[in-house]
Formats: sequence, C-alpha cells, structure tokens
Amino acid sequence: MTASALDDTLARIARLWQAGARAKAEDAAWDLVRGRNPGLGKKPRTGIERAGRAAFLGHALWRARAYDAAILVLTQGRAEDPTSVDVGMLLAASLRENDQWEEAVEIARATLALRPTLAVTFSLLLRCLLDLGRPREALAEARAALTRFPLDAPMGRAAARALTRQGHVDEAVQALQPLGALADHGAAALAQAAHALTTAGRLSEALPLYRSATARAPTLAEAHDGVIACLHGLGRLDEALDARERADRLIPGFSNQRLDFPVPLRFVPLEDAGEGPLDPSRALLVNGIGVLPARPLGVAQIKGAVEAGGAFRCTVVDLNAQVYHQMIRAVRRGETALDFDERAALDDAFARMEGLDPLFVDPEGYKTLAPSLLLGLSLAGRTLQGQFSRADAGEGPVSWIVEACARHLLSVPAAVIGFSITFTDQLAFTLQLARILKARRPEVTLVFGGGFFKDSDLDGFVTEPCVDAVVLGEGERAFLAVLEARRDGRPLAEVPGVVCYDPTTDTLSRRPNTLAVRPAEAPFADFSDLPAETYLTPAPVVPILGSRGCYWRRCTFCNHHASYAASYKATPIARLVDELAHHIGQGVRHFTFVDEMVPAVRLAKLSQAILERGLDLRYYVLAKPTADFTPDCLELMHRAGCVCVYWGLESGSDRVLARMDKGNDSATAAATLAAAARAGIRNHVFLMVGFPGETRTDLKATLDFVHAQRDHIHAAVAGPFVLERGTPVHNEPARFDIRHVYPSRALCDSTLADYEIDERIKGIITQAQAQRYAEVIRAGFLDHLSAYGPCLGTPRDHVVVLYDHAPSAVPAPPLPDPEALWARIDTGQPVPKATMDFTLTPRWRRERAPEVGGST
Repeated sequence: MTASALDDTLARIARLWQAGARAKAEDAAWDLVRGRNPGLGKKPRTGIERAGRAAFLGHALWRARAYDAAILVLTQGRAEDPTSVDVGMLLAASLRENDQWEEAVEIARATLALRPTLAVTFSLLLRCLLDLGRPREALAEARAALTRFPLDAPMGRAAARALTRQGHVDEAVQALQPLGALADHGAAALAQAAHALTTAGRLSEALPLYRSATARAPTLAEAHDGVIACLHGLGRLDEALDARERADRLIPGFSNQRLDFPVPLRFVPLEDAGEGPLDPSRALLVNGIGVLPARPLGVAQIKGAVEAGGAFRCTVVDLNAQVYHQMIRAVRRGETALDFDERAALDDAFARMEGLDPLFVDPEGYKTLAPSLLLGLSLAGRTLQGQFSRADAGEGPVSWIVEACARHLLSVPAAVIGFSITFTDQLAFTLQLARILKARRPEVTLVFGGGFFKDSDLDGFVTEPCVDAVVLGEGERAFLAVLEARRDGRPLAEVPGVVCYDPTTDTLSRRPNTLAVRPAEAPFADFSDLPAETYLTPAPVVPILGSRGCYWRRCTFCNHHASYAASYKATPIARLVDELAHHIGQGVRHFTFVDEMVPAVRLAKLSQAILERGLDLRYYVLAKPTADFTPDCLELMHRAGCVCVYWGLESGSDRVLARMDKGNDSATAAATLAAAARAGIRNHVFLMVGFPGETRTDLKATLDFVHAQRDHIHAAVAGPFVLERGTPVHNEPARFDIRHVYPSRALCDSTLADYEIDERIKGIITQAQAQRYAEVIRAGFLDHLSAYGPCLGTPRDHVVVLYDHAPSAVPAPPLPDPEALWARIDTGQPVPKATMDFTLTPRWRRERAPEVGGST
C-alpha cells in the first residue's frame, strides 16, 4: 500500500469510528494488519493481534485529533499486549496531545523500556519533562541515552536539544560532533551543533560547523542560513554576500524563504556604559522585538515607580522600536546589500509621514502612501519573525540581531535586567536574548513579566536556566521589591508576586502578588528613555492607562480581565488629568487610552476636567456603544480632544450580542454611532465573525447593520472568533453549541483552542467557515469603509495624528452591497486583494546604493 493510500484508509477509519460505525472501523483497521501479515485470520484471535488492530485504529484517531477516543482504544490495546511498542508510542503521543503530560511521561518511559532507541518517544519524553518543569529528570534521561547510544543519531539529536534548552551547550556540541561523520544524519547533526553554539552567542565557533554541514549537504538550507547569519554577526559582510549568492544558486528561492540582510544597528546610547562589576542600584527594562512599534507603557510605568524612591536607576530599552527603525532606515538609505524596485517609493512615503506632509494627511494621498509604509513595516517584521521562529524551532541559527542586542545590553553593568512581554510574538526573541545574556554574564539577574504571563503551565518556562524570576500581576511594586532583594542578597522567592526555581533543591516557589498598585498614588509613566523618532509616527503618541481591568467583566469570549485578578481599579480623574498635563509639558499632544474599555460617565468627567484645565490634546479611546453615550456626552468628549473611538460592536445581531453578554443591543449601537459622528468623532468598530452559535442569518444582520450605518462608521476591523482558555465559552462549550474543544495546553495559555461546532443547527457557522467569511468580508466590504483606504490603523498610532489633521468634511466612500459577498463566500471565489500583497524581488549588491531623497 502506498503512503497516500494508507493516509486515505486511516482517514476513512476515523470517520467510521466518529460516525458510530465502530465495528466497521475495527474491521478496516484489522484489514491493514492483515495486509502486512497475509496469514492472519478474518478476525483477531489473540491479545497480540487485537493490540495490532488497536495500533492502527489508534493511529487513525490520533491523526483525526480524536485524542480521547485514541486513548481509550490504545489503553485497551495495551491491556491486550503490554509489550506492543507501537501501541505504547501512539498512546504516549495521544496523551501528550490531549494535555495529559504527566500520564504521557509514564507511558513513554514504559515504552522506552521495551525499545530504548525509539527516538520519537524519547523526544516526546524529554519535551514533556521540560515543559512540566522537571529539568533534572530530563537531563538525566538525555545523558543516560548519550552514554548508552553515542552514535545513534536520532537519539543523540533529541538528547542534544534538551541539553541546549537547559544551557548545556558544550555537552550538546560534544554529543553531536561525532554524529557528523554519519552518512545519513551527519550534516544535520553538524548544523544542530552550530545552532546550539549560536544560542550562547558563540558565532566564531559555529561558523566552521555550518560550513562543514554545507559541504556535506549542499542543499541544507538551515546550514547556509547559519553561515550567512554568523558572517553578518562577525561583520564579514562581503563573505556573507558570497555565501548568499552560493545558497541562491544551490537552493532556488532561498533568499525569499530565508530573508536576512545586515544593517548598521546604531542603538540609543546607554548611560554609564563600560565594563566593571555589576551595580545593584542599576536596572534595565527591556521591551522585546515582535510587534509593530509603539511606546511600551508597562516598562515606562515601572521606571516611574522605581525611580520615584531614589534608590535605583532604571533605563528603558525598547529594542523593538530601535531595531524596526534601524532596519527601515538602512533600507531607505541603501545602507544594506538588499535592494528592490519599490525602495524609492518606500523612502518617499516614510519621508512624507515623518514631515507630516500634506499628501500624508490627505485621505486620497494617504491611500497612495500607506502601502509603501506597510511594505517597510512588513519587510522588517517578516524578516525578524522568520529568523526568530526558525531558531525557536531548532531549524536555524539564533539571529545576529539577537547577538547585537545582547552586546548592547551588556555594555551597562546593570545587576538586574527585566523583560516585558505583552504579546506571544515577543517570546521567541526575548528568550533567545536572555540565553545569550545568561551565557555571557551568569551573575546578571533576569526577570520576566508583562501581560503575557499567567500562572498556567508556567513551570517549564521558569525552569529555563536564563529565567531567574517571573513576576505575575502588576509589576511596579513587585519589580522594586525584586531590586531590593537583589541588592540586599535576599532570595527572590521571598518577593510577593514572584515565581522562581531553585536548581540546587529542584523546587519551584510562587508567592501571591500582594503588592497591589494604588492608582491614585502611582507615579507617572516615564518615557524619557524613548526617543520619538524611533517610533515611525509623524508626531509623538503616548499611551495612557486610566483604569486597570474591565468594569464589565462579563463578555463570554474574553479573559483579558484576568490580568488584574478580575478587579477594576480606576485612576482618579484629577490624577489622570495631571498625568496628561505632565506629558503635554514634554511636547506631547497625541494620546491613546489603552484601558480595556472606558464607560461613558467616566469619559464625560474626564472631558470636563480636560476642558477646565485648558489642555490642548487629541486622543482615541476604546468603549462599548451603550445608551449613556448621549449626544451631550459625545460632544463634550470631542471638544476635549477625542478624535476617534474604537467601539466594541462585535455584532449587529441582537441574538449574538445576548450570547456574548455584551450588555447592549444593535439599536442602541446605531444611535450611539450616529451621535458620535454628528459630534465630529470618527467611529472605528470591531466585529467578530463566527461567534459560537452565530448563523448566516445573524451575520447578514451584522453586514446589513454596517451598510445602514456606513455614513457613521469610518473604519471596521473584522476577525474570526478565537477560543481562548479561561473564557466562559471555553469553560462551558455546550452552552454555546460547541460539540468538542481540542486540547491546547501551552505556556501561559498562549495557544488558541480549535473547536467543532454543532452543525445540526441550520445555517450555523463553523470555525473553518468563520476564517474564510472574515477574509471575504474584510477584503470585499469593510476595507471600503474608510476614506483613507484599507491600510488605516496599521500602525494604530497613525490614526490619532491623521484625524487631528483631517479635513473638516470627508465624504464617505461608496460601500459595496453586502449581498454580493455571499456569492464569493458560497462559490469559493478567491478573496480579492484590497491591500497590496507584500512581495518583492530582492536584489543583492556589494556597493552602497545612492541615497534616495528624504531619508533621515
């Protein structure tokens, strides 16, 4: 049987089982056993034969992600034949995927006792142990396997991955280098050894291993990637270009798939740079690379709180903004080997944006410039994320950019470096950076915090050797307590809000965060370390947090309020206005309120206070379109500087809004949007497609609502519903017509859950349909709402500046009839591209290109 035929048969077996035809599924699985053993009877007679059938049946169910069923079948098969390696291997894999990591460890060990060189199960065992926060056991397993099977490449590579993750780079390299002589796995093993060295920033040692790997396997892309990255990091740029040209000759499309180009990184200088002993009164607060640049609020708040006491000095380092800025500037100026046809247009667009050129603020002009602006941001973002994600997966080197950032941070003798992670996309870079920092200077204390972190499956992260502590919850007072403990020589385990690991005792400790922030007394956020020009906006835009948590806390799709322990704390209006005045005194006029949602009564009081103080500012805010946003309230808001509201509309169907427990209805939303538009406020709305239980009739109501309100809605963002752990929908799926939720266990619940909807309900929208519907609706309908074109809002900080300088009257563009969308949806027509497709044909040069006009 061919591989394709086997796949089809396994898929058919799973469908039979899930349809209730279990006897037929068992017969089909037994036919596969007999196909390999023609002498067997029509039915299995012995325990060994029944276990063989269970292996095929379990494999089919595992492939179909029916893990509960696979575990049931495979457990029965294991009872029939405890010596079946196939059953044990599949049972361990099913338990892992079903979030039963502890049970997977037990079965994996039992299976390896039967066949010690089963590399796939050995790798699973090590991953489970490390993710469970049991590094001592994982290292013991890895070292034992290397001792017993020193030349078994799959086993050795699995062991080396565990050693590398735990910072034992030399051991990993020593294990991999002998495998380099093997015919089948030699080149891959050499490349893996080189990858391990780059995790510690040892580029000069990694380079010869990468070159050996390319000599052994000339089409091994990750080895060529490593050669180029090492040469970039070592400053040998001509050699890097030679290496890229060679890779492009050997591997078609290499440069497009693994884009990497050197740029001169000129970081913002740090005070007191120089070598010397660590200074316990000095700390760095780092915002990691991973998202479109915007001023990071959390680290600025911590800096303000810590320095208010006078005992410590903190410097905020926004690596995200600095690296984006440097990459785009280098491309614009031709300071890199990369060139492409669109470079002149890209440079012109950024120059006009920076100078607030009339073409930039004019709606029609912005339409022409925005695609080039997004091309620059996309070029930087995709290049960076590609490098970080490949390294995270063990499929490429740690980027030379990470190494450069590490050198920059270590130029200051700060005793503590804190990392703020808000988004999942920042995690890979930040962890790679921390590993190099810890390898270079082990005595530095590395602390992690931010909105990403929750006390859920955190143990595997905390037991990483580069993680000294994780702060959960509000960070201002907790980070100060960490600094005090470090200065005084006290254990970090004593600090409230800290989770940490002691490798000497192999124990984890976690203390609840009792160091709550009192908004009325909190110092102002301090952005003084963040130069305005690094943020790729035409004017400084500062985030403001007027409340912590959500006052509503009832939306069934949301778990954001968990960041503040389901509480809601509002900063007193007088204190909030004082902070706005403080930033205005430093030359800032544009603000973004980043509260989860601000109620009308609070915005009315804030607006009145702004007007009484005579503050000249512009801002946007997030809110829910409720009845208390009266015309008087909205007019007051506009007079006080509100130019835009992002409304959490979500749906135009009252039935869906009730299921979401939004607390408002479509008629109220329509009245609020109309009143806001009359007051001079631009309305941007968030929409959700495919909320569990939503039908096509409900979605039609939403599209009709938007079409009816097209003169009052100035932009809309639509996305498919995503199922997050900890939400009411996730916790009570049956209440929302969800038939099955697939497991999604991951660090801090960072992985979204897939689900199956009850398709017996007429017209109900499935998860797969929601994805396509959202794409079609965005491109064929919503992208036509804004007079500024489909790119408005990326980055979002542009919105408040554009609307500040907008013409007094901008006619609404024509909006397509929503009925036309259903033809595209139902016939599977390709999604029209309302925004440009960010592709380019790179050219590589050895000479610096002539500058194009306008670069800064």
